[in-house]
Amino acid sequence: MKILKRPSISFVETTWLFYRRVDTPTAGLAFDLDSTDKPILRTEESERSYARAVAGVGTEYLPPVRRTHTNKVRDYGTGVCACGSHVSFGWGDSTCVSCGAEYNSAGQRLAPRHQWGEETGEHPCEVVQ
Repeated sequence: MKILKRPSISFVETTWLFYRRVDTPTAGLAFDLDSTDKPILRTEESERSYARAVAGVGTEYLPPVRRTHTNKVRDYGTGVCACGSHVSFGWGDSTCVSCGAEYNSAGQRLAPRHQWGEETGEHPCEVVQ
């Protein structure tokens, strides 16, 4: 396989405001924040929910709490199979949808499954599960 892009891991930090309900502190409304700490309101529903949360502070909702979380994001690699099709790989074995060739997470082509275990004496049912 010709590697076009290697798989990678990146970390993305997300910040949001959480308005907890007065009567049920484990429930509430959360809004993602942009880099200037303004809420990201993508829909009319989110705009209405945010307005309701702000208006309800002290009665329906507790004052907002700012939260930050770091997410681990896996970005798959991309390669070109011997048949010319593009294959995503990187976090386990991948199969070309055009010709059925299988590749490991490093982009190396694997032997056909019926041959797996031959050199170790394993039976196919012990290898493929």
